[in-house]
Amino acid sequence: MKKVTMILCAVFVTSLMMAQDGLVSKRGINILPEAGEWAIGIDASPIFEYVGNIFNGTMDNSAPVFQSNSEYQDVPGGFAICGKMMVDANTAYRAKVRIGLNNTSDRTLVPDATEPEEFVEDESKTSNFGIALGAGIEKRRGSSRVQGVYGAEAMIGFGSSSTEEIYGNDIEDVGGSRPVSSKSGSTVMFGVNGFAGIEYFVAPKVSIGGEYTWGLSIMSTGDDEFVTETYDGTNVDTTTSDSAGGSSFSLDTGTRGQFAMKANFYF
Repeated sequence: MKKVTMILCAVFVTSLMMAQDGLVSKRGINILPEAGEWAIGIDASPIFEYVGNIFNGTMDNSAPVFQSNSEYQDVPGGFAICGKMMVDANTAYRAKVRIGLNNTSDRTLVPDATEPEEFVEDESKTSNFGIALGAGIEKRRGSSRVQGVYGAEAMIGFGSSSTEEIYGNDIEDVGGSRPVSSKSGSTVMFGVNGFAGIEYFVAPKVSIGGEYTWGLSIMSTGDDEFVTETYDGTNVDTTTSDSAGGSSFSLDTGTRGQFAMKANFYF
């Protein structure tokens, strides 16, 4: 975190040295956002970490991975896209959204129970789904490149996952007991938080900055379900069992526990 902060300060100072007088560029473009403009925001931490690792000689440095900033990293599905619309020079509507669906299939070759020299295929299929939506309002203060921002946001999320096992050998040929499927209890989340931070406009319609957040979140998870099949040498039995879900309530600062850096691009 220290090296990231140092890089951020260096960028800030360099931008001051290169800044044009006033709030209009040489080409006559207003530096600050205006009513009717839209913005896309990204988490700027990977950029500063990558640049910092270049200068300190880190051998395993990797290219930055970009994602939108989310104070609620545990929300089902997370957030991938965040943006805002300027209502006027000092007010903006903010929105965050992600709809994610992930299906994976793992195949494994195993000996055929009836023909030991042959192989059959076992397959495990996993499906995950997550949706998260957030909306809020942002206010800003300041008449220079440095703008103070504050406001509030609300968000909801839903997530679920399931697994299915498909076997190449019949249970009668291998005996014993084995899982057939599992389904995680659906998770529903609601959260609301306030935020406060700064934006510094390093170029027309381009800013870097960060925010602190504080708020509450409520999360509820349903029961898990497991299906198992068993062969006792005579009969095949299928049993279903459940595992209790749970819920949580928190009132705290953002789950990152730090000043979350962001980059915003207005157009």
